[in-house]
Amino acid sequence: VVKRHGGRDRPRDEVTRAVRYRRPFSLLVGKAKEWETEVERRGIDTAQEVFAETLRTATTVLRNNDIIASEPDYSFIVILPETTAEGGEIAAQHIQEAVQGLLEVQFSLVQCPDDGETEEALLREAYQGLAFAAMANLPLVSRRAFAAE
Repeated sequence: VVKRHGGRDRPRDEVTRAVRYRRPFSLLVGKAKEWETEVERRGIDTAQEVFAETLRTATTVLRNNDIIASEPDYSFIVILPETTAEGGEIAAQHIQEAVQGLLEVQFSLVQCPDDGETEEALLREAYQGLAFAAMANLPLVSRRAFAAE
């Protein structure tokens, strides 16, 4: 698990590679459902410890080349190289199952190059999806799911 500034170049590098070679790359953005309630209930120090444990636990169900980077707002990104949207959905399910009992996590999923060909475009789409997931009380929002409707 890296802090966002520590993994800042990785999403950009993956996007560049995915676009150049037309290879899939999925990006998950996750956030604890009702984070503010968790902080009120547990206190900020304990909530931060549970968040860190959630990210460590999530790494146990991912591949060695996948990366989780925490964000300052207590969201996190999961970089899934060589992974289609379908594979990203499976990864989100595995993470949700692994962290059960720690935090309830909601995800948004985007795939490069289908949902964007820059780091900024992908993150914008993913964070918009995450806001929708929170509003609609959904565990996972995928741009692919909207296209299928």
